[in-house]
Amino acid sequence: MRLKSNKSALAKAVDYLAVQDYSVKQIRDKLLRRGYQPSEITAAIDKLIEKKYLDDEQLCRRYWQMYLTEGKCSIRQIKAKLVVKGFASAIIDRYVPQDWDDYERTTVCSIWQKNKKKNIDSVKFMQYLYRKGFSMSSIHYAADKFANDELI
Repeated sequence: MRLKSNKSALAKAVDYLAVQDYSVKQIRDKLLRRGYQPSEITAAIDKLIEKKYLDDEQLCRRYWQMYLTEGKCSIRQIKAKLVVKGFASAIIDRYVPQDWDDYERTTVCSIWQKNKKKNIDSVKFMQYLYRKGFSMSSIHYAADKFANDELI
C-alpha cells in the first residue's frame, strides 16, 4: 500500500533529506510508513550512504554539539534523545565528552541559577533534576553552591 506511487523510495528519501537531516533508522521508518517495500528501501539507503547523503556518524556528532551548546540537557538525556532518533549506542558513546562531569555540573548550576528567583523547594528541584538525568553528584554540587550563596 504505497501512498504516493509516482516516486521511488530513493526519490522520496532525497525529498525528505532536502528538508532536514535524518538518521538511517528515521529514513527507513518514514519510507516503511509510506508503503515502500523493504528491499527497495534498503537499496535506496545503500545508495544514499554511498553518495554521503546519509551519515549517522556525522549527524550524531552534530546533534551532540547542538545539545551540549544548548546546555539544558544531562548527558543521559542527550543519549536517550539520540537513541530515539535511531543512532546506535556505539556511535553515541563515541561523542560523549571527556569532561562530561564538568559539563553536567555547569549545566545544573546554570539551571539552578535560572530558577533561583522562583522560591522553589530545594528537595523538589533536586528530584526534578534527577528525573532529567543529571547525576546526584552534580546535583549535590549545585545544591551546595546554592546553599553557600556561591551561585550569583
